[in-house]
Amino acid sequence: MNTIGERIAQLRKDQNMTQEGLGNLLGVSSQSISKWENGFTMPDIMLLPVIADIFEVTLDELFGKPCTGRSISYNQLPEEAYDTLLETIFRAERVHAGQGKEAEPAEQARQLKEFLEKNHDSQTAFYADKGGALYANNELGFVFRKPTLKTAEILSDEASVSLLQKLADDSFRAVFLYAITHEPLAFTVPSVAAKCKVEPGRAKEVLEEMVRLDFAHRTDVDTGEEQICVYKFFGGHKLLLVYTIFRLANRLANYQESYMGFRGSSDYYFL
Repeated sequence: MNTIGERIAQLRKDQNMTQEGLGNLLGVSSQSISKWENGFTMPDIMLLPVIADIFEVTLDELFGKPCTGRSISYNQLPEEAYDTLLETIFRAERVHAGQGKEAEPAEQARQLKEFLEKNHDSQTAFYADKGGALYANNELGFVFRKPTLKTAEILSDEASVSLLQKLADDSFRAVFLYAITHEPLAFTVPSVAAKCKVEPGRAKEVLEEMVRLDFAHRTDVDTGEEQICVYKFFGGHKLLLVYTIFRLANRLANYQESYMGFRGSSDYYFL
């Protein structure tokens, strides 16, 4: 088995990269690269993920272990997961229909994906009352596992209702939208109130609520004459959930019975 240094040397040569070029990307000297490749020293463990990323390989591949599947970058993950969800629906369909191995879920999923992209009002779903559901349209694809709470408890959850009420409030959305579209700028209650045409008292309520929800950070600044509250948007990683809520609400508000395929414990049909 090749040593880690020999693997680095091979990967570097495969990409027509010099030792100096690799060193520049890593912030080390070409002499250090040479020592690694000749087995005199080893790269620091913290550099291994960086080296793997430079050569677009997994850590296992960097160590010479065979890769059992193809590598997927972060940017490819959403599309790959979406494709897998569609393929999973067709695998369930194959079992339901009693089809053999000649069926090609991957090809069926590809055709369904193309159909959904061209027909934005269409959707597909698989519903199993004992297990949950899978759903996909041209934008979204998600799995809803069987909840631990009963339906009545889900619909009456106070935290959920409170958040939906906030998102439905015009002034809350105005301040929230201003905050997320002006990141990484900081702002005060008077500045947001003026920009969003919201009463200062209401603007402060919204900003404080955003702090409570971890959508904003507040820093109290003492100017020597007075104390000013400075706010800054935080929590961009949670925007995905907010956008999903609104996209699903839009889908429900404009709901059309246009299913490329719906598969469930009581219904099974195609349109």
